[in-house]
Amino acid sequence: MSQPKYQVTVLGGGTGSFTVLTGLKKYDSLDLTAIVAMTDSGGSTGILRDQLGILPVGDLRQCLVALSDVPNLWRELFNARFEEGDGLKGHNLGNLILAKLKDLEGGSYQRALANAEKLLHVRGRVLPVTFDNVHLVAETQDGRELYGEHLIDAKDAPLKRVFFDPKRPTTNPKALEAITNSHVVILAPGDIYTSLLPTILMPGVREALAETRAPVVYVCNLMAQKNHTEDFSVVDFVDLLHKQAGQEFLDIVVYNTQQPPSRVLQKYTREGKPVSFSSEDFGARKQHFQGHELLCQELSKPVTGDQLERTFIRHDPDKLASVLYGLIERNRAYRKRD
Repeated sequence: MSQPKYQVTVLGGGTGSFTVLTGLKKYDSLDLTAIVAMTDSGGSTGILRDQLGILPVGDLRQCLVALSDVPNLWRELFNARFEEGDGLKGHNLGNLILAKLKDLEGGSYQRALANAEKLLHVRGRVLPVTFDNVHLVAETQDGRELYGEHLIDAKDAPLKRVFFDPKRPTTNPKALEAITNSHVVILAPGDIYTSLLPTILMPGVREALAETRAPVVYVCNLMAQKNHTEDFSVVDFVDLLHKQAGQEFLDIVVYNTQQPPSRVLQKYTREGKPVSFSSEDFGARKQHFQGHELLCQELSKPVTGDQLERTFIRHDPDKLASVLYGLIERNRAYRKRD
């Protein structure tokens, strides 16, 4: 008789969710669900939203590919971007396929995603956090409003808060069920304002995170983003999540201890700095971590000589998955408030 699988739900979007799902997919004992933010308005996704009136598909595509069990060629095709062609340049092939699948299914995003999961042999499921046509709005520290995720990312402006237009979108009930029924919930790394908060702030999600009996794990970013989270420490990221959500819900915080090579950091200065954490910082602000477990590991990808010209600093999927799977195994018999 096969062993029951552990229900693991990953929240977020973009490369952070892709990294977490790619690493965890190799563990057969996990039943993975990705809950995906639906406010992207830039690049190929933004063009398709404007021209076709569809929901953003870019982060859905990345999660589908991450969980795919087909040969690499098919995964590469789904992520392939057209470099030229009038009307095609900049588009991902997978985005266009998802848009057409929706048409073929009479406008049903749920059936379109189900067909995409079959095409890509997805090990798990991918859930939009909402099916509403919702946009992200940010209020800056000086009182201005930035409309749309693409503009929020582009502007070098310290932010005060983010909210939705319309203000009360309808949350996908299957997303709330997944959080409630999970053994472990993981918040993926990524832009806190445009990847995590657009998921957490959906009606009912923050309450589900606070009330679920599953441990809620936050994978803190490797890098702090200029202006938005500039000079942030691990403590600052946790504070910001809880402040924006209006309540505490995290149980475990996973963060990186490995410094990237100095040559890489020099090229990264325009983007931001590594997220800091020190024992002094923890000691001075210990009240912010009461009831939380901190787990520090070397989680970033090693950078070799021929990669020093690249400025992308990312989590290593296998290192991160190993840490997260250890948490899942350790917590399999633990449920909060048991």
